[in-house]
Amino acid sequence: MHIFSVKKFAVAIAVAASAFAASITFVPPAASAATIAVNEQITVLRSWATGRCLDNNFAGNVYTLPCQSGNNFQDWHLIPIPSLGRWLVRNPATGMCLATNRPGAIYTTACIHNWTMHWDIREREPRVYVFRAPVAGQCLDSDRVGNAYTHVCGSNFQDWKNGF
Repeated sequence: MHIFSVKKFAVAIAVAASAFAASITFVPPAASAATIAVNEQITVLRSWATGRCLDNNFAGNVYTLPCQSGNNFQDWHLIPIPSLGRWLVRNPATGMCLATNRPGAIYTTACIHNWTMHWDIREREPRVYVFRAPVAGQCLDSDRVGNAYTHVCGSNFQDWKNGF
């Protein structure tokens, strides 16, 4: 498992970070050389509030479980979409992408690069990120019992840390 460096990720979202300074207003940044230069990264996404990791299965269910080193279902491939300033979040174990098509819903499905799979990612504090789905207008969220879903942005349960 490869954990992406904060430095590389920060460069990739530098344009977006300046636009988000102290708010939760998400506006996709214009494509830039910094965005285009980022390689695809694989990481574990750990809830800052619960300590649990984002997980999924072949049926398309998304949830959180205690973090497990070597569990490929907890690995997430962050793939930049430079032309949109957004990201695909793909699980290498299933080959499916994280998606939402309405408020509250979260699932994985075949990666076909449509709007249901696009995510805005912003760094809220060092190594802590918020994932917002423009199609639902909500952020990736979870609770202490393992449910994952989207919800109105603004909760600390929407803070995701890369790695263990």
